[in-house]
Amino acid sequence: MAGCADKLWAASCFVSAIGLVISLIILRFYKLNNHDVQLMAWCNAGEISRQEAECQMINQY
Repeated sequence: MAGCADKLWAASCFVSAIGLVISLIILRFYKLNNHDVQLMAWCNAGEISRQEAECQMINQY
């Protein structure tokens, strides 16, 4: 039984590590920044038009 418990412990550690690596890869391609979020908030509040917000954005979404 001790060998089985060791394998389960190792498997849970590897699954956690693989999940971390996958999440880091996904976050590497995450483009949203504070400037663009502020423009989106102003647009949603009706302070600026959507066209004005899109012209001022750094990234295209």
